Amino acid sequence: MKKLYVAVLILLAGISFTACNRPVAETTTVGISSGDPETKTIGAAGGTLALLDGRLELTIPAGALASDIILSAQPITNTAFGGLGTGYRLEPNGTTFAKPITLMFKAGADDLSKVSIEGMGMAFQDAEGYWKRLPGATFDAAANTMSVTTDHFTDYAPVAVTLLQPLAKTVKPGESVQLELSSCYPVKVSTDPNGWRGYHCDNYLGVLESGKEWFVNGITGGNATVGTIKGSSDTARYSAPNKPPSPSTVNASVKLTNGEGADAQNVELFSQITISEPGDFTGKIVISWSFLELPFTITIDDVTLTLKDDGLDETNYTMSGTAKISPSSFTYGGNVYIISDAVEKPFTDDYGFKVRKLPQPAVRWGYVEGWNFASGGSTIAIVVNYATKQGAGCGQIVDVPIPDLDTLNGHYTMSCMAPAYSGTANWEFTKK
Repeated sequence: MKKLYVAVLILLAGISFTACNRPVAETTTVGISSGDPETKTIGAAGGTLALLDGRLELTIPAGALASDIILSAQPITNTAFGGLGTGYRLEPNGTTFAKPITLMFKAGADDLSKVSIEGMGMAFQDAEGYWKRLPGATFDAAANTMSVTTDHFTDYAPVAVTLLQPLAKTVKPGESVQLELSSCYPVKVSTDPNGWRGYHCDNYLGVLESGKEWFVNGITGGNATVGTIKGSSDTARYSAPNKPPSPSTVNASVKLTNGEGADAQNVELFSQITISEPGDFTGKIVISWSFLELPFTITIDDVTLTLKDDGLDETNYTMSGTAKISPSSFTYGGNVYIISDAVEKPFTDDYGFKVRKLPQPAVRWGYVEGWNFASGGSTIAIVVNYATKQGAGCGQIVDVPIPDLDTLNGHYTMSCMAPAYSGTANWEFTKK
């Protein structure tokens, strides 16, 4: 990625960039509802409004409102650049306050796997569709909370101000990968009326933050067991060890030397790198699954197919990877259920993927996993039981045709189960 620094002229690949070449900020779509709203009547005396997901709490001070008004906060999909988890719609939209109100966001494990709490921010979407970061965030590292003040209601979203990209990567033992700092919300320039606007995190050329120290699993520079890392101010190269460590996923990270606010020295960015023995194919699987008539998506971005055995008419592979479910909360029976398991789960399935050679190239495969969601003392297990099957009781295995034995890409809708338990999968694999 090409980098740009303020007041510096650099020449890269024959193209000249200056501080004036800031890219044009882009708008995004408006988030859609992903949960029920919480409502509360608050008046001149002030009060608080907390989301059941435990991630957002609003504090309205005395005197911020002149009279009683019904306020609401609803989870929505997070369309902000660098978005972390769920966004929130605060209504009535456009409501203004005579005194600043406080939004307190509590980060979860998935947020903190990308950036430390001090590197987070809160952004709002304006009427034109641009995302703007609120300045002056304060942090409680012990509680993993971030607090910001604002004077109006609209759509808000927690965001990462800067990211270390790629956020996740699978490599073979002995391979290396380049990591790069990328800005989602560049530091505001006082003379720029559009400062604080969000950009595509992987496209912004003006990374102003600098890396001070690079780590692997908290070890400066890493070591021969977990892999090594060597970096400059904005890029680094991670080199995997000669055999996969245990666990096989490591944290490559960087601490920043500068940034906005008193906590800038504490900002740490992370990239999750998985070291996997060579397989025959790598790729991605996306399962759209309906359970209890609720929609879920299971994404497996790092699938590896490793040859298990090879016969005259079929080849069997071990399928391995890390599956991530979304959303992490849902409403059912009037209750909000929040995931109590890890959002991501590793798996390995011997004979999990079969390629039929005769009479024509085709594949068959399946995947089973469950995630627990809790609401008070109640728990619901969301079970994903997808396979290329059909017929009564899913008793018939289906071979899905493919173009050739080197192209294992495909699509299949599993319709044999009851409507409340069905799914569609897309998969794409590349031969190594």
